[in-house]
Amino acid sequence: MARLVEGAIDFHVHPPWWMRDVRRACEHLARVEERAGFRTFVVIAFDGDEDLLDRLKPQDIARAAMESSDLLAYALHLPWLSRAVIEPEKEVERLREELKIHRRRPQEIVACLEATKGRGLPVISYNPSIGPERFADIVRRLEGRILGVKIYPTFHFTPPDHPSLHHVYRAVEDIGGLVIVHTGCDPGLWELPPLCRHARPSLVRRAARTFQDLTFIIAHLGAYSALKPGIFFDEALKALEDDNIYADTSAVDPLYVEKAVKEVGSEKLLFGSDYPYVQGLDVDSAAGEIEALGLEFSHLENIFRRNAEKVLSRHWRRNDAAL
Repeated sequence: MARLVEGAIDFHVHPPWWMRDVRRACEHLARVEERAGFRTFVVIAFDGDEDLLDRLKPQDIARAAMESSDLLAYALHLPWLSRAVIEPEKEVERLREELKIHRRRPQEIVACLEATKGRGLPVISYNPSIGPERFADIVRRLEGRILGVKIYPTFHFTPPDHPSLHHVYRAVEDIGGLVIVHTGCDPGLWELPPLCRHARPSLVRRAARTFQDLTFIIAHLGAYSALKPGIFFDEALKALEDDNIYADTSAVDPLYVEKAVKEVGSEKLLFGSDYPYVQGLDVDSAAGEIEALGLEFSHLENIFRRNAEKVLSRHWRRNDAAL
């Protein structure tokens, strides 16, 4: 399908979890993106040992539920959440299996670059179980084969401004890469606002002000939440005032994209489909929703191509010898 903006770039996709072979999964992504009219895409991994869930104690879940004044409404909207709060141990065990299914190690995701003939740019996932210094070594060894690193403050229980991440950020600086940070809530128990408090754009802004030569991308515009849509959206708009911060539109209600353009402009927004993780949307339909907003064409050019080209021209150091 032809897009309204030629040469469109999808800055936020993931390997389909149902294809365990990364090469096959990324070849699938290349076909999906091509059909949707995208020439380049950023493939983001998730990594994290299930032992991290040991930090999620039943009493913490109960406390988070009690602190959430809208829990009754949440339970009516999403019955699974009430079950999770009532039987937290069972929910944690379910989450352990989920982490195993979706995990992609750094040495796996880099295969995407060759499998897509350079169209899919890998972003590896930080895993705190590895340790920040050892992970920083991995980042440096992958120079020319990765675009950068994704931080998951929710699943990893680590705020993006935590001093332990400084090792990682310095390594990303060394390879000329960028950092993408999940913001907003996440499926499962992380829908409870107290459990997604680490994923605030204001904390990304703190990290970005410490590492001013490093580009940070606020994933989901701070707005992702099935229970409280737009939960940290206003924080994201404030953070975009800083020169080294961008935001992607993945898993965001298009109305928030429209509001962002009206309030802060389109020069810091990157299209992201979040394929295949948004139920009911594929790459084409996610893009179509933003195209249908009626934005001026110059804004669409910024969101779908120009901003991404600007970021990639600065941060993508492709090593052809690695292909």
